[in-house]
Amino acid sequence: MFIVEGPSDEAALGSIIKEYFSNNEVQFVVVYGDITLKDYVSEDNILKKSMNR
Repeated sequence: MFIVEGPSDEAALGSIIKEYFSNNEVQFVVVYGDITLKDYVSEDNILKKSMNR
């Protein structure tokens, strides 16, 4: 899983990453901003928070 800030990040990185890995293994989560700056996000729950968006 790759967490990116916006659709342009996914577009820029997606083709390169999908060439390196199998397309079935690649999943992008677009969080529309820097999720690490949110008060409710910690290293313990960042995956859960990003998947719920």
